[in-house]
Amino acid sequence: MKHVLVSELKQPSTNDPRYEPHCAGWPFMLDGIPVRREVHELATELRRSYHGFRFHASTTNLIRPNKMLSVTNEPGTPSFRFYTDVTVYIEGSDYVVGVIGHGKRYGIKEVEKPVYMIQSRKIENEKFGSHRDQFNMSFMGDLKKAVRTALSKLVPYSPKEMAGISIGDFRNCIELTRSNVQRNVTSLVGPLSDRNVLMREMRSLIVQNTMFVTEEFQRAAAGFIKAEAEWAEVKNKPIHGYYVYVRMVGDEQWVDIVEATDTQNYGRVDDYPVTSMPVSDVPEDVQGKVAVLSMAALDQHMNGVGMRVSEKSFWLER
Repeated sequence: MKHVLVSELKQPSTNDPRYEPHCAGWPFMLDGIPVRREVHELATELRRSYHGFRFHASTTNLIRPNKMLSVTNEPGTPSFRFYTDVTVYIEGSDYVVGVIGHGKRYGIKEVEKPVYMIQSRKIENEKFGSHRDQFNMSFMGDLKKAVRTALSKLVPYSPKEMAGISIGDFRNCIELTRSNVQRNVTSLVGPLSDRNVLMREMRSLIVQNTMFVTEEFQRAAAGFIKAEAEWAEVKNKPIHGYYVYVRMVGDEQWVDIVEATDTQNYGRVDDYPVTSMPVSDVPEDVQGKVAVLSMAALDQHMNGVGMRVSEKSFWLER
């Protein structure tokens, strides 16, 4: 199952069923979305248990396009469409937690009647291959069982899970910075491969005792030592990374910090320690870097500072 940021959820297109004339009279509306009666009942029960559940539907969603059915209420009237499944996220969380639905179109041959469907990263259905959507789906005919399954599987991502999703992008940004520094070293000596340049400089070295006369040699001599020193400094220097996730606990702002001792050491995120604390206890340098990255674009990397992953999560270099 794909990991999708809530901020990446697609807005409904202009031909979405919620904009159709018959939508206003549809009795099963969920966060402004016309849905199947069973989906509405399941979502209502989930919200009774936890009011933070939020629902979204679009035919272009990244996890899987939400399905629709058409129904004609009266002869001669246009067919009205409603959604048979919806995407689920938790208010205040970064990532979508799954999909709920009801119907028969889930690629299950033995199903004769419509069933409830729960899709979550926490579900591994061994009846299906891991490459199929159904691997992360659970099916049941009973509403109470669907509610129990959804409440246990549609849970927010932990800080370690979120860090594990984005650490690859963070590593790539650091590696790109290292490569740029290394290329700067080689680019300075690149023009020296010109034979005429080398011959002129060699004549000058012999006759005038190492006096450089070409601009190419002069530039190389002026910048090479500094560039090589910069590359030597970053080549083997470990980059300590902090994954910082900002969240609200009641009226107080807290952060979860996943500490990666060396981001270039491809260890498992599960091995990294996690610390949770109120913002007031966060070290000043961490607060400062978060403040700087809060003004950056998503996925933008600032050398020596870090990278912004989402609205509330960041990778910091320390």
